Amino acid sequence: MPPSDDTRPSVALIGFRGAGKTTVGRILSRMTGLPLIDTDEWIAAQTGLTLAEIFRLKGEAEFRRLEVAAVTAACAASPAILSVGGGAIEDGESVRRLRAVAKVVWLRAGERTLQARIDTDPLTESHRPALAGTDSPAQVRETLNRRTPLYAAAADVTMDTDGVEPEGVAARVVERLRLSGP
Repeated sequence: MPPSDDTRPSVALIGFRGAGKTTVGRILSRMTGLPLIDTDEWIAAQTGLTLAEIFRLKGEAEFRRLEVAAVTAACAASPAILSVGGGAIEDGESVRRLRAVAKVVWLRAGERTLQARIDTDPLTESHRPALAGTDSPAQVRETLNRRTPLYAAAADVTMDTDGVEPEGVAARVVERLRLSGP
């Protein structure tokens, strides 16, 4: 059950790749005046490698270790808007840390929407690791099915992003969480 404390100053955006975490996070940062901390960008800055390169050169286990470190650093920098990598919710300690400092917002999109966004994202191939070596519809479905209950359990709030522009999603987050601007 989500904690009832509504005084947590940060907002953590969780969700599958393509749900809009980074885009909505940037908009929320502008709207609230809070800094944006994107854990994927933090990992790339710390290592000097893209996420795809980390997976290829060092493996998924090393990436997941770095992801835990990124979530820990992001939580320590609170208050902020935190855009959290799609797989971070698979680590229970990361979820506990996020929930301790932030309202956790699951940006949810349907499988078709996610697949279309993954397929058209210019960074997918060069910067993002493929899901189990491929971003095929079957792999997206399998990973999404595995993670959906984890997103649901971690979230304080769920926002559907299908058919909604990122500005609209951000406005709904601000309204729902009663966030204020700078």
